[in-house]
Amino acid sequence: MEKIINGNSVTEPRIVAITQQSPVNVSMIGIPEAYKALREDIIPWRRRHQKEIAKLNEKEKKAEIERKKAEVAEATGRTEKEIAEAQKIRAESHRIEAETTKLRFELKKEQVEFAYSLVEKIAPDANHVERLTLFKELLPHVETLTLSDSGLSVPPKNED
Repeated sequence: MEKIINGNSVTEPRIVAITQQSPVNVSMIGIPEAYKALREDIIPWRRRHQKEIAKLNEKEKKAEIERKKAEVAEATGRTEKEIAEAQKIRAESHRIEAETTKLRFELKKEQVEFAYSLVEKIAPDANHVERLTLFKELLPHVETLTLSDSGLSVPPKNED
């Protein structure tokens, strides 16, 4: 991120000192803008969106469970009643997947808006093309940092 923010004028990041006091303090050089963005913008964004991320995680797991239930019911269904029940489970699976897709879209939209606001903060004097270029380069890093440890990443494949 630092190279993206400051171009090629970045010195190689390195740790200068680590204190063992509580809390642990790490002094570094070569990443001031990236660290500032992380501390002031990215971590607060994650805290504000923690519930949405957790809800999306939960919905994805529930959708996967329903999908597996439907597969089992379809594979073992012998009577018309069992087949109808399997279709009902499959429909519920699709409903949950649709909700999950909507939540993922909303979170992605907020991520994109956040990344662009970060670009505007980092490069307020940049022209439109420079901002879009910075945004394009910065977005994958922002996505990684805003969703790390959440269990979310690439949307699951729909195997229907």
